[in-house]
Order: sequence, then C-alpha cells, then structure tokens
Amino acid sequence: MDNIYRTTFEDLELPTPTRTGMDTIDFSEMIDDCIDNIIQYEGTRIGGSGGSIVMAICPECCGNSCADADYENGEDSCNGSYNFDCDQGEMSNASWISLYKYESFQNALKARMAERTVVRT
Repeated sequence: MDNIYRTTFEDLELPTPTRTGMDTIDFSEMIDDCIDNIIQYEGTRIGGSGGSIVMAICPECCGNSCADADYENGEDSCNGSYNFDCDQGEMSNASWISLYKYESFQNALKARMAERTVVRT
C-alpha cells in the first residue's frame, strides 16, 4: 500500500496531550479541514508546517505574524495561509484551534490520517 499523501501523524511531532475529555465529540469536520490544510503544504520548503497547522500556528510566518521577519511599526505583515488569515501568528477562525491539546482529538486525527491509504496495483 502506498500513502496517498506523504505526511503521517508521526511527522506532525505534536506535543503530548495535556487534557482528557471531549470523547463524545465528533471531530470529523474539524479533522478534515485540518488535513486539507496540511495537504496544501506537502512538498513545500516550509519544514514542520503540518504540526504548525494542527496547532493552528500560521505556517507562513511560523507564529510571529511578520512574514518578512521585519517588525515595522509593530504591524503584522503576514497575510496567512491558503484558507485562513493570520491573526498575530495564529490561523484565525480555524475550527480546530487548541484541540491538539486533547487526547481524544489526537487519537481521532491519527486514525483519520491512517485511513488515507490506497492499494496500488
């Protein structure tokens, strides 16, 4: 079996979950949105973008809100990623913001990413 996409859950290098609970929530829509954004950065030169996206950190500025690394007048210069604007280094309005801290979300994300395989003949 070949992976449809190259990024695996282990590639994300997420921190160990610090919270439990939320076991009854269906994360399907949030996980699919998150994975769709991870896919947009596969093959780019932005290393670690998958993990940043799961943590809702803007992959374009790596969370510092200045894409050009220039803090001119204290203004944000990052325009954000493909589907989300950057709000002081965070992907604004991402449905999965802060969910990476929950064990149940990480387990659901891992299971969904493992499903992305296809048998090639």
